[in-house]
Amino acid sequence: IAFSPDGSRVYFASPNEHGMVDLWQMDRGSRRAVKLTAFSRDSYGPSVAEDGTVLFRTQSYRTFIAELRDLQTRQLTSFQAETPWWHPRDPLLSITYGTWRRVIDDAKYPDIAQEIGVIDANRGLSDRPLQVIADSDSEDQAMAWSPNGRWMALHSHREQSDDVWLRPTDGSQPDRRITRLG
Repeated sequence: IAFSPDGSRVYFASPNEHGMVDLWQMDRGSRRAVKLTAFSRDSYGPSVAEDGTVLFRTQSYRTFIAELRDLQTRQLTSFQAETPWWHPRDPLLSITYGTWRRVIDDAKYPDIAQEIGVIDANRGLSDRPLQVIADSDSEDQAMAWSPNGRWMALHSHREQSDDVWLRPTDGSQPDRRITRLG
């Protein structure tokens, strides 16, 4: 938080209905608050100069999956995604997606909005995963298929871990933790 030079106003960040953080100003006398920002990402960390100028941080983080084929780049996701991994036979990509890297997530790390999904590279621009592979309350990321396509390995912080988990592609068995690094 920060205060105006005369102490009559306080500036602070608070989550909005979309889970991002906006900058607010509250009049200390009336206790009336007004939202000052409405960016698509976080606005936080206010600082007030002697002349009343308010400075704050705004976050701009954008990632998406794209492919390069025949020297032509083609965007494959319109939503925030990274760490692609090709399926060994099909035109499928595993991806890490979500709205992580927000102030609200930083406060809860490793419980962040980072999930694992699959997109079909032949479908063109995807606005969401075709299939969700992992959607726990914690960080899930970086899934890879085995060369024969029978197994999926992924990284997760579920169950207070920081480890690699393995599952059969057909879903016939539950995920099994195969490392004890975390």
